[in-house]
Amino acid sequence: MTATANILVPLDGSEIAEGAIDVAIDIARPAGGRITLLVAAEPEAAAALREFAESEEITRAMATTAYLEQVAERVRERGVQATATSSDGTNVAAEIIERAGTDGATMIVMSSHGRSGIGRWLLGSVADKVARSAPVPVVIVPAPGR
Repeated sequence: MTATANILVPLDGSEIAEGAIDVAIDIARPAGGRITLLVAAEPEAAAALREFAESEEITRAMATTAYLEQVAERVRERGVQATATSSDGTNVAAEIIERAGTDGATMIVMSSHGRSGIGRWLLGSVADKVARSAPVPVVIVPAPGR
C-alpha cells in the first residue's frame, strides 16, 4: 500500500518561496495527497502593514492568516487539499523540521532563495539546514535564474 503524500511547504511571503508550490502540487495531486503551507517567517505583507497598525502583533497575525488563506485557496483550486499554519519561532529551520515531525509530513518541498558567496556564508541557508536535519525527504526548488 502506498502512503498518501503529506507535503509541508514552508513560505515566507516571497514569490521565490511560492515557487515550491507548483512542484508540491505536481507531487501531491497524482498521489491524492495534501499540502500543508507553513509560514515560519513574517510574510512581506505583514511587514508592509505593520507601519499602519496600532497593534503590531494583531496586524502581523491578520496579515499572515490572510496570506495563508489566499495561497491555500490557490492550491485547492488546482485540485489538492490544503491546510495552512504559521509559527512565531525565530529559528526558521528548526520550526520547519519540528513541524514536519509533528504534522506527519512525508516530504518537505521548499525553495532556495539562491544566496551565494558571503551572504550564504554569513546567513546560512535555511534550505540547507532543513535538508541536513529533516526527518523526511526534502525537495529544494532552485530560485529562478539559478
